[in-house]
Amino acid sequence: MAFQWFRSFLPFSLYSTSLATACNILQDLSHTMVFAGFFKSNPLPYTAVSKDEVEADSLLSPPLEGQQPYNRASRTRIILSHAATFLIAVLFTSAILIISHPSSLLKTTAAPKTKYLHCGNSTAEARAQGCVFDVLTNMWVPEQCWDREGTEEFMRTAPWQGYDHQDGKRMLTLDEMSERVGRDRLGPDPTTPPYWTPLREHVIHCALMWQRQHRGFIGGIGKKLDFHSLSYQHTLHCSRSLVHMAGAGEKTPDPLDKIAIKTWVGFSDCEVEV
Repeated sequence: MAFQWFRSFLPFSLYSTSLATACNILQDLSHTMVFAGFFKSNPLPYTAVSKDEVEADSLLSPPLEGQQPYNRASRTRIILSHAATFLIAVLFTSAILIISHPSSLLKTTAAPKTKYLHCGNSTAEARAQGCVFDVLTNMWVPEQCWDREGTEEFMRTAPWQGYDHQDGKRMLTLDEMSERVGRDRLGPDPTTPPYWTPLREHVIHCALMWQRQHRGFIGGIGKKLDFHSLSYQHTLHCSRSLVHMAGAGEKTPDPLDKIAIKTWVGFSDCEVEV
C-alpha cells in the first residue's frame, strides 16, 4: 500500500534508476550467497596442521576477547540489512526532491511544443490565416512571428517608394503592393507584374533585415521569427548585392537613386511554441 502511494509520486526516470540500483544490489547478494553455497557444498581438501604451526599461528594472531566463532548466516543478514537501509534512503531522498521541486523536474524533462503556421499561397488565404503584409520582407507573415518594430523602423527610415513600373511615374500604396504576389513555393510567377523600388531602399532593407535577425538571435524581439527572415539564402543575396553595388562604378550622380529593383510579394511561415 505504502509502496503504491510512493510510486504514484515518483517519476519514471527516478523509479527506473532506483529499481536498477536495487537489482544490482540483489544480484551482488545472490553472487555472495552462491559463492558461500559453493564452499558449503564443495569443501576444500583438509590437510592436517602440525602442533607447531598451530602454536605459531596463535602467537601471531591472538584471539580477541569475547570473539565468537564465524557465522555465515549472521554475515548474510548484515549485508541484507545494509542493502535495505540503502534502498530506503535512496527512495526517501527521491521523494523529497520530487515533493520540494516538482516544477523544476518537469521543466528539465518536458520538451516545448510547437505549432507550424503558414499564410497559404494567395492574399485571400493569407488574410484568412491571420497573416499581415510585412513590407520589410515583402512577405505575408503569420502575425505571431511578425516583428512589428522592425517594419515600423523601416517605414521611418525610408519613406516607402514602391512603383508600378521601372520608370517610377506612379507610386503604389501598401495595399496595392501587397497584391503583387508572384512568388509561391515554386518561385516567381512571370505573369504577375512586380513592383519596383530604388537601390537605396534595397540597401536599407538589407541593413534592417540583419538587425532583425540579430535581435531575434539574442531574444530582443520576444517571439520566433518567420522562416524568410531567418533564411541564409536571403542573407547571401543581400550581402552580394551590397558588395556588387560598392564596386559597380556607377557613373550616375547618385546610383542609389536608380530604380532598378523589381519585387514580387510572397508568403512566409514559422513555428511557435504552444
